[in-house]
Amino acid sequence: MSRLYSTAEIRAIEERAVSHGTSTLELMEAAGRATAEATRQNFPNAAEILILCGPGNNGGDGYVAARLLRQWGCRARVARATAPDQLPPEAKAMARRWNGISIDLKTPADLPPKRPDLIIDALLGAGLSRDITAPLAEIIDALAASRIPCLAVDVPSGIDGDTGLIRGTALPAAATVAFLPRPGHFLLPARSLCGTLLLRDIGLFQHASYDGDTPFGTTAQNGSDQKGTCLSPQSLPRAAAKRVGGRANARGGLGPRPRVSAAERLARMRRAHAKGKMSPPQNRLALPCTMSGEQARGEGVASFVQRMPSDSEKR
Repeated sequence: MSRLYSTAEIRAIEERAVSHGTSTLELMEAAGRATAEATRQNFPNAAEILILCGPGNNGGDGYVAARLLRQWGCRARVARATAPDQLPPEAKAMARRWNGISIDLKTPADLPPKRPDLIIDALLGAGLSRDITAPLAEIIDALAASRIPCLAVDVPSGIDGDTGLIRGTALPAAATVAFLPRPGHFLLPARSLCGTLLLRDIGLFQHASYDGDTPFGTTAQNGSDQKGTCLSPQSLPRAAAKRVGGRANARGGLGPRPRVSAAERLARMRRAHAKGKMSPPQNRLALPCTMSGEQARGEGVASFVQRMPSDSEKR
């Protein structure tokens, strides 16, 4: 059976990995490397990259990605929301290994005047439990308004990974690199802001299947090109499948919907809030998005996400 994992469950899986001999630093290095590799694979023409690094371990992933991208020839710069000496120990260690350009990000005015080709969003993690306030909210709004392509780490900043709700504001992503699938990747309104979901194994898959379950119903073909994410009735619990199936049948099947940018979706949500038509936003299962590559067969979450081989599989 396919599984989505809550923040608490993923934290427990990470602890299990550590108890089996993988250090937290190794997990962070693997997450940052996966992010850097996803950048090169999905944004090959991005030469000028701005990496947003936040106050937690998500920011540590960003520092690793920045270091590797710089080593690989990209013009990478870090915009840090927190001073390195105020970071958790592992993230602090990764920040110290970064020897490139850093910008202290306190207000929107601190954003660099030169427009980057890509933003890597390692600002806030999936465990966000309260609304984002100024000045961070203003920074996120300014970045969203810029429409610069964004690659999110774990989930886009401002998204609650467990509920899929927007915590005040959010930074829309063209793609999201994740290490285990979360409810927030597949629930609206968050689903419309995640872009293409890029699932990468950093050593957690084996520890996520300890209870006889796995994160995926099937394994997507290595290198497959799934440009959208969809939940089919077959991949969901019975009650949820009934809701999805009913809605799909009502509109004439599981065909693709017209493309609407994530920034436009976010703007529509805000207009609906202002008119009192969307208070509070309701979690809804995401209906199918545009897909390419092999058609999803409804055999599990992995049929609808990109999956790259792990290091062991490559060997």
